[in-house]
Parts: sequence; structure tokens; C-alpha cells
Amino acid sequence: MLLLLVAAQVAPAAASAGPKAAAPQAGPAASVTLTESVGLRQFDYRGYQVESFSNSTTVLYAATSDAPVSTALMTAAQYGEWQANLSDPISNSLAHQNGTQVQNSVSVGPGSYYLVFYAYYSRALVQFGYRADPSTPFSYGPLSTPLGMGLASFGITNKSGTASAYQVRTPEIVGVANVSSVQVDTPNAQSYGVSVTGFSLQLNAMLVVNDGTGAAKVYWVQNVPELLTGPSTAAFGDQIWNVTSPSAVLTNQTITSTNFRDGGYVYTTGRSRFSSGQTLYAYTTGNATYALPLDFGLLMSETVVPGTGVEVRLGYSLISNGTAGASPTVWFDSVTIHDPSVASAYFLVSGSKTPPIGLYYDAELVFAGQGNLEPAFFTQLDASLGLFYRNGTALTSFPSYYGFSGDTGEAADNLVETYSNGIVSLAPGSTPSYPYLGGASLTLPQGSFGAAGSTTGLTTSSGSAPTGGQAPGPGLEAAAVSAAAVVAAAVIIFVITRLGPSGERETAQTEPSPANWNVPPYA
Repeated sequence: MLLLLVAAQVAPAAASAGPKAAAPQAGPAASVTLTESVGLRQFDYRGYQVESFSNSTTVLYAATSDAPVSTALMTAAQYGEWQANLSDPISNSLAHQNGTQVQNSVSVGPGSYYLVFYAYYSRALVQFGYRADPSTPFSYGPLSTPLGMGLASFGITNKSGTASAYQVRTPEIVGVANVSSVQVDTPNAQSYGVSVTGFSLQLNAMLVVNDGTGAAKVYWVQNVPELLTGPSTAAFGDQIWNVTSPSAVLTNQTITSTNFRDGGYVYTTGRSRFSSGQTLYAYTTGNATYALPLDFGLLMSETVVPGTGVEVRLGYSLISNGTAGASPTVWFDSVTIHDPSVASAYFLVSGSKTPPIGLYYDAELVFAGQGNLEPAFFTQLDASLGLFYRNGTALTSFPSYYGFSGDTGEAADNLVETYSNGIVSLAPGSTPSYPYLGGASLTLPQGSFGAAGSTTGLTTSSGSAPTGGQAPGPGLEAAAVSAAAVVAAAVIIFVITRLGPSGERETAQTEPSPANWNVPPYA
């Protein structure tokens, strides 16, 4: 996962004896998890960039330190002036406080801001967290590229320059793909422990589980086919991470799978978007061969099981594999998150909240590296993607999309995108732009579901116009639609028509062996 936090370089030690004292300025308590840390020598400082794209943005932050520090929120102009003369009062800021603990929230307008920590007293170790509300992918400074590319809903729209946050709660998310051609050649792939010709298509989302005590747990769920373009093989896999807190763990008692005997259990990570030694649940099927064009859907669904917990099912629906036709929907893994006091659960997309560990409540369907934070280099790709959520008995597009991932640490390099109304097409290109793509209003044929789509579970809160720089739009809203996107739209309708509404799916299969995939024996 890319945290997208941009820190200024640590300044050289200043000759000042510290800031001129001023009365501490308290604000409302901020609900922020301490996810970051920084060590400062005496008279050193560190600044963290925060971008606001509306008149109603709130910057929330909290920190604790083992020695007194100055904590301030500054405009870009204030930060520049203070850097030029560290003997100036740090109180020349929007908000500041001296001490070992701070919690604050500050309302700001459009522009650039900096959260600053200054060790005026002695060396200090600062643990801190901060976020912007609304929280856009551009809220924390320039993007760290490359990123996964495709479709992602961050719960943010930008209509005529006005940024708004929305929230979607849903029991099911579906991604669909049309891949007509693909070649990957990543020369340094082996340094990541993956194949030179490997890549993935990742369907990722945050799952919130609420129990009867009022506590909430958050899990990051991934449905990820890994493909090799050399031998044309693929394997389906899933991973579930406990992101309830930076120290949260999983065990083989708190999460179980129908595939336990085939390797579906809790592992300890090496290289990952989280700290080394993080636990996660993981399962991968055996290899299968594929042919182009390849059209398929990826599914993740959750069901509350009273007195037990939450069942999470991961599946795929193959529409075409070269000249071979469709095969039955395969639910290749069924995972139970054990929580006997569970009250409710849902996949959450929100532009006004952030998960406890500081990522995004987004849903994403993106091309990316095969694993271990690898950026895959695509020398050829002709593909189109669609990303939908269950809304009652209908599947509908999210209200808006960006063209890149927010949570996964794997990336896709050398790709560009075109977009129209919920469908993105990808092709090789050396200058990716990572844009806000635009709005979408796709509701798949109502006759396929037995009920009209609705807006249940969709809430909006309006902000004001973003200004300049990294503003999220209008991006590719008006881009021409490629032929592949037209094909993809037809494929998407076919996929969703076959999937049907929740409760009317085909019988789950625990062994991924539809007739049109040549699955070799497990090793």
C-alpha cells in the first residue's frame, strides 16, 4: 500500500534556542490513529503536506512525543516564511501547541498546508497521524508513482470543479475485464521474487465488521488473479488483512477457510505494504491456461452469520477464454471471519473517512504487479474494465472513478487510459497521467435483477471548488471511447446478467476447475 505521505527534508540544526512561547491553541478532539513516527534531533523539524480541494475541508491530526515539541498547522506561505527564519514564532500559523500531546481539527479552504513538528527542547520521537476530510488521493501531496491502473472509487466526485464526498455500503463488489492482448516484460521482476512476464488484476475493497458492543473491525479484502504472459497461465488467489489497527493480527482461530487443507490459512509476510511480520490470510488455486481474448468477472461478497461471524466469498465468472465459451461461476474460496457478537458488515467506500491504519476506504479494480510491491512493465495491453457494487437487487456503477489505485502497493507501468461513463480502456503509453476519470451512471438491465436500482446506502456531502495544482478533475471525462470499451460494455452486461442478484447465484464450487480451463494437478 502506498501511503502517499510526502515529508519535507529534515532541516539542518538551527541556531535558535527554540520558538518564542505563545499560549497553546486547543481545538476539538480529533479522531485520528497514530500511524506514523519520526525522530528529530534538537532544532530539527519535519513538515507533511496536506492539500485541500474545498471550502469545507477539515484537517485532523494527533500526536504524542517523548519530549516537548511544537506542533503547528501552517499555510504554504506561513511554512515558507518560517523555514526562512526559524527564529520566528511558530505561533505564526493556523494552529499550534507546545508539549508532548496534541489533538486538533482545523477547518481550511482550498490550498496547500503543512503539518509541522519542531524539536525545540531536545531530541524527540514523535508518533502521529493526520487526515483531511474530504480525503482525496491528492490530499497528501504529489502521488508516488507508478501506481496500479484501472478503476477506483474513493468516495469523491468533482462536478464542475466542486468536490463532494459520498459513501457506499454494499454486500458485494464485482469487477469485469475484457483483455484482447497483453504482454509484460519487467526486467527487475526477480528482485521482487516474481516472474518477468507476471502481472495481476486486483479487485480490492475494505470490509467493515460491527459487533454488538459497538466496536468496529476493518479488513482489507483482495481477489487477485495472477497471470503470466509467457506460458499463458493464471492462478486465482485471495488475501485478507486485518487493518483494524497498526498492531492488529489474524490467527487460524480468528479466520478460517474451506480451503484450509489446500493452503488457505494465516501467513506471516515478508515484503509488504505493511510492516514486516504482518499476518494475513491467503489462498491461491492451482495454475490454469488461458487464451485471448479473455473476458471474465471477479466477485467478492459478504454475509453475516449470526453467532458466528462474517462469511466472505471470492469468485470468478469466465465468459470467454479464447474460442471457448462461458463456464459456471466458481466461488473458489469461502472464508469465515469469526466474531460471535457480529451485528452487521459491509464493504465501505467513503471520501469522508479513513481506515484506522491511514489508507483509503476505496474499491479498486486495477492492473498491477504480480506481488511483493512489484511494478509490472506492460509492453502490450488492449483491455477494458468495469467496476460495480450491489445496490439492492441491481448492480450499478459507483458515482465516480479515478484511474489509479490507492491501497495496493503493486503497480502498472507504461500504460495510459481512456474513459467514458464507468468503462476504462488501457493501452501502452510512456506518459501515464493518473487522473480523476469522471462520473458514471451505469445501471445494468433491470430485467436481469427483478427490481429497479435505487440509491439506498448512498449519501453525499458537498464541498466547494478545488483550485489549481492537483485538483481532481475533469480529467478524462470527455475522452473518446475506444472500440475495446464498446466490447467491454457488452461483456459487462453479459457477465452481470449471468451473475444475477444476491441469493440467486450458481452453486459455489470449492475446486476451481470449470471445463474451459485446463487445470493441472496441484504441486
